[in-house]
Amino acid sequence: MAKKNNTEDLLSEDVKTYCDTMSALSQMDAIYTHIPMEAQPPKMQPFQALRFWEKKKRMGIRNGVPDWYFGWKGGHGWIELKAPKELIVSLKTGKTIQGKAAGKLSESQEDFQADCDRLGIKHAICDSVASVDATLKKWGVI
Repeated sequence: MAKKNNTEDLLSEDVKTYCDTMSALSQMDAIYTHIPMEAQPPKMQPFQALRFWEKKKRMGIRNGVPDWYFGWKGGHGWIELKAPKELIVSLKTGKTIQGKAAGKLSESQEDFQADCDRLGIKHAICDSVASVDATLKKWGVI
């Protein structure tokens, strides 16, 4: 499984900081969580990593699940983060980060998005905290 680039990791940290702040200010009444699909225990040999992911799939993990889940009274939605197209400044570290071109969805992510569309579940692709903010406003979460 491909490791996410540092820019996307920092963006996810900034989304958490944003959500925590909005919740603390009573601007957002929702549950939210990051789904770390790329995470695996460190120092694994390739055969161990394969067994690790096979076990997770038997337990119900699904490829293509977006990075963030949001649930609020009367609704829920998923947000997939992709690395931004331009320079961004991390809210957490204050560092300027050179973003690569916004990533494309993998085939399994496209399948998940199609399932969301078919079932009327909200789904968005965001490349910045501002786009997460706009999405949550559009959904009526903020």
